[in-house]
Amino acid sequence: MKHLLVHILKLITIVLICIALSGCSESKKQPVRLFRTKATPLYITNVPTPTFEVPNYQTIGTYPQFYRQGVNLTKVNLALQNLILNNQRQFSVYAKQHLGFPGSGSGTYETTMEGSFISASSVLVSVLIPDLELYPAGNDGAIWLSATILVPSGKTIQLSDIFTNPEQGIKQLAQLAKTKLIATNSCVKESLANPINGRDFATGFSPTKQNYQFFALTTNGVAIGFPLGQVGFPVCYRQEVTIPYSAITTYLNKLGLELAGAVRAPILLKHS
Repeated sequence: MKHLLVHILKLITIVLICIALSGCSESKKQPVRLFRTKATPLYITNVPTPTFEVPNYQTIGTYPQFYRQGVNLTKVNLALQNLILNNQRQFSVYAKQHLGFPGSGSGTYETTMEGSFISASSVLVSVLIPDLELYPAGNDGAIWLSATILVPSGKTIQLSDIFTNPEQGIKQLAQLAKTKLIATNSCVKESLANPINGRDFATGFSPTKQNYQFFALTTNGVAIGFPLGQVGFPVCYRQEVTIPYSAITTYLNKLGLELAGAVRAPILLKHS
C-alpha cells in the first residue's frame, strides 16, 4: 500500500510539472499555419491622380494600376480608380465651400504610392494609400484610402471578412496596434499620456469598424492606417502600424489564411 501511494504521488507530481511547463504534447496548442496560396505577383505602374474638379484646387500625385498577361484585372483597376473618384466626390462637397480668398493660395488633393503598403497577386490586390486633402491656406488633412480587392471579380474585402470572430479579431488587432505604436512612436505615446486629451486619443484605438477602416494585407502583415488626429495630436501626422500575421493567425478564418498566404510584392512595370 505504501509503495502504491508513493507511485501515485510521483505520477501526480509529473502531471503537475507537465502542466506548469506545458511540456505534454497533448496539451500544447498547435500553431495555425498560413496557407501558401498559389499566386503570381502582378506588375504595378503609377498613373496620374484624376483631376480634382474644384476651382482653385491643385491635383498632385499618382495611384496604382496593375497588369499581368493572362490575368483579367479590368474590374480591379476600375475599383481602384473609383476609390479615388468617390473620395474626391466626398471631399468636393466641402471643398466647394472653401474656395479661398485673394492671397490664400490653392487647395490640394494629393495621393501617393507607398510600396510597403501595397500587395498585388493573381488572387488579391491590397493597398493603403496616403491621401492629403487641404483647403486653401489650410493644414492637416492627412488621411488614408484603402482597398482589398479579389482578382478577377473586383469584390472588395472588409477587415471583418478575414476573421472567424470579427469582434475578437479586431479587438486583438487593436490591442497589438496600440501597444506597437506606443512602443515605437513617442509622439503618440505622449499624446495618450496627455491629461486633457489622452482619453480622446485612446478611443481612436477602440476596436470599431470606423477606427480600422483603413488597412491593407501586405507581405509584412496587416498594415493599419490612422488619419491625422485619430490617435495623437496633429503634430504626430497620420500614423501607420503593421501587425505580423503570426500575431493573429489563430483569429483568421479560412479566407483570411488564404489571402494572407497569397500576398505578393508587386513588380514595378518599367516603361521602355
